[in-house]
Amino acid sequence: MNEIQPQSGIFAEERTLSIADYLRIVRRRWWLIVLCFIMISAGTAFYTLNQDPVFQAASTIMVQEDGGMQSVLFDQNALFGKQDEINDQVYLLKSRSIAEHVIQEVMRSDYSKTLPIIKNGVELALEAHHENYEGQPVDTVRIMQQARAYAVGKLRAGLTADPVIDTNYFIEIRVKGSSPFEAAYLTNLVATIYQNQDQILSQGEIREVVDFLEEQLSKKELDLKSSEEELKSFQEKENIADLSGDTQELINQLAEFETLYNSALTDLKAYEKRLEYLNQQLGIQKKNLQNNIAQISNPLILKLRDELAEIERKASSFLSQDVSEDNPNLKKLRSRQETIKERLITETKKLVLGGLTPNDPMAHAQQLVSQVIEAETEIRTLKARSVALKGIVDTYSKKLEKLPAKTLRLARLARTKSVDEKLYYMMKEKYEESRISMAGQIGKVRIIDRAVEPGSPISPKKRQNLMLGMLFGLGLGFAIAISLEYLDKTVRTVEDIERLNLPFVGTIPHIDVESSGGLSSLLPNGNGKNADFQARMIALNRPKSPISEAYRIIRTNLQYSQADGNLKTILITSPGPGEGKSTTTINLGITLANMGLKTLIIDADLRRPVVHNFFKFDKKPGLTNLLATESAADDVIKTLDIDNLHILTSGVMPPNPSELLGSVRMRNLLESLKSQFDIILLDSPPIIAVTDALIVASEVDGVLLINKSGKSQIEGVKRADQLLKTARARFLGVVLNDVRAENMYGSYYYYYSNQYYYGESSTQGNNGKYQKRHKKRKVS
Repeated sequence: MNEIQPQSGIFAEERTLSIADYLRIVRRRWWLIVLCFIMISAGTAFYTLNQDPVFQAASTIMVQEDGGMQSVLFDQNALFGKQDEINDQVYLLKSRSIAEHVIQEVMRSDYSKTLPIIKNGVELALEAHHENYEGQPVDTVRIMQQARAYAVGKLRAGLTADPVIDTNYFIEIRVKGSSPFEAAYLTNLVATIYQNQDQILSQGEIREVVDFLEEQLSKKELDLKSSEEELKSFQEKENIADLSGDTQELINQLAEFETLYNSALTDLKAYEKRLEYLNQQLGIQKKNLQNNIAQISNPLILKLRDELAEIERKASSFLSQDVSEDNPNLKKLRSRQETIKERLITETKKLVLGGLTPNDPMAHAQQLVSQVIEAETEIRTLKARSVALKGIVDTYSKKLEKLPAKTLRLARLARTKSVDEKLYYMMKEKYEESRISMAGQIGKVRIIDRAVEPGSPISPKKRQNLMLGMLFGLGLGFAIAISLEYLDKTVRTVEDIERLNLPFVGTIPHIDVESSGGLSSLLPNGNGKNADFQARMIALNRPKSPISEAYRIIRTNLQYSQADGNLKTILITSPGPGEGKSTTTINLGITLANMGLKTLIIDADLRRPVVHNFFKFDKKPGLTNLLATESAADDVIKTLDIDNLHILTSGVMPPNPSELLGSVRMRNLLESLKSQFDIILLDSPPIIAVTDALIVASEVDGVLLINKSGKSQIEGVKRADQLLKTARARFLGVVLNDVRAENMYGSYYYYYSNQYYYGESSTQGNNGKYQKRHKKRKVS
């Protein structure tokens, strides 16, 4: 069961609505629901049918760690697992950098003038130029920059990348396009560009070393040629062929150690280049990592560093004694050196990474940090080796200084040539090895499935949009109808009266004046405005109708309310104008007269009298003549053809109606008329608008309040009740007028059967019979 909340605290109870009540609300406001349905459905159809089709193509890639020297942007994250690694790749796929590379490639291709993503950007840029720079020449560079920016934004808006469910390495790339070809082309291009970028980044570390070796190799080649020419020139000039055996041996040893020394320096510079590249990859916030690692003062790490330096010193000492690398003692030192290096790297990692939390940016770059530590350890080892070898080179250089001048000059030139030759071939070997290693770095991105042109667009989804539009239109219309019901602050149902704790006398169904207008043709001079008044006299013209029966129910309820027999004067009023008090007065008077009661209807509405219009009387003379002159009541009261019914019209409209109605003569008149009539009905002005009704209310035996369903405001009804209490009038109850079947709720819903009057007609020959029609109504 649904409930309507009290409106502004007016109701003592909550209005409850059943499903049947909701259906009746829909019946009453069907036009609103249909209007919303048509408007929303039409708008959805127009929008859907005018949308440009959107196609989407898909490609699948695999991201798998292959080892080797990789950029941190493509390394597995040991702290967060493979899923975090895949999420990083998804973010990179949707980055602006990838989109810019893709659009740059598109603009260099043969499709730059035909793909909508570029054409639309150019058109928009030209439109903006003509609007903002009218009459000025087109700046092609600026137009293409704007078109490129538009295309990048468009691509990123239509690009999606998601991990394939239940896999650890696969990502599905989807790109939207204005045509099947564009969607497939852009999707494949994104996958290809991403694979190329991964390969470039994975080669970046080795590329720095290769570039350095290539530069050094060119220099060393020139140095070797120069030293060979200088040696040859000196030998020819001095006519010296070769050095002696001892001198040549000294030169060979010095060249060997100087080559080792220069090789160590070359490796040292290469690792410094590598370390510089790694620091660049770490970014600005971790730019000083190398210094931080270098300045670690942990006792164990310092001890390990000292051991490395000592081992290099001992190894150099062995080498200076002409001991080869295959010597068991030297091999033992080298093995010990590798063990210490591994331990030094491990301990440094523990110190640097051990206290990091998962949210620390350094933890996210763990693999790169490890590479930085390894590079720093190698740099320290090579520095120690360089120092040791430099000492040996200096020792041999001092021996060489003891030779005669010419021999010394020749020895120096021969040593330089030998060192340059060995260094050149050593560097060339390293260069080729590095190039091979770089070529082997193919990255970890593999394209598994390339995109194909989609067969149908993904948008607009015409059938789905139309169905949703129709459902939304119905839902919106229903919601508005229910909302209007919730916000309605008028009295519509008998339950509304009962919630106000007011006595209830009866209901009067809606009088369809238009369908009843044919009755006026049966009455004398039944035309124009008078015909409308005469059609409202249902109790006279259609005595067997449900509306007439409703007036008889009110008559019966009033009879039960006068158990003491003291109910001879009844004031009929309403909270506001146009609620049917005059019509109710006339029909109730006819009903009472038909019962055999001598009934008088007094038009006490001295401001806008209408009673005389029902019977086509002149309103003069009337009530005001009796109150203002010495006219006799019998001369003013009008007798009708209806048995027991008499009318006292309003008379001349006075300037002071309130004073007349509150006068002693009015009180005396009522007392006098009580002795002549069984019951007197007074039609008065609205009770809230003027004080006339309140003045008379205190002088009559009871007051009947007419409320028009759907018009009388609840606050107005409450105000009328308060005014009657203030005037100490006897409040008989409320009559709910103009009730329609769709406004009835709950226990008061029933089916009314309308019997429409069928009059005698000489032209139709119906013999004065009634023709009956039935319609569903509500009863209490």
